[in-house]
Amino acid sequence: MENKNSLSFICFDVCEFYPSITEKLLSNALDFATKYRRITGHEREIILQAKRSLLFSENCPWEKRSANNLFDVTMGYFDGAETCELVGCYLLSLLTKKYGQNIGLYRDDGLAALKGNPQEVERIKKGMCKVFRDHDLKITVEAIPPRSIS
Repeated sequence: MENKNSLSFICFDVCEFYPSITEKLLSNALDFATKYRRITGHEREIILQAKRSLLFSENCPWEKRSANNLFDVTMGYFDGAETCELVGCYLLSLLTKKYGQNIGLYRDDGLAALKGNPQEVERIKKGMCKVFRDHDLKITVEAIPPRSIS
């Protein structure tokens, strides 16, 4: 990037990203993906059905407190990582539409490089938080002002 010393950076981390992905958020991400690739109704059902997790504790099925349909994006396997990437692409498309192309996301970690005064950067930071909050996600976020990068 040119003129890095004049840019502000916003670093963010999606808190508990995998378990926070809801069926609605995944459905929105699948709708987004259909702009780039045809996804049949059958494929969509398979994707959603693969998120039905069964864990047992003391001979009883365990359910997330936030869901009553066994929907869960699990960590540690290819399917969970791919789901995370798809949802990340969807969220990144929302952010870049609002704040420009200098935003990147890798799984649950993001970085934005921005021009603007401290008030503008703070406004963007709050706006980014709202994008995630609107999708029932929480982020931790930090703005790094210009010239504090070594």
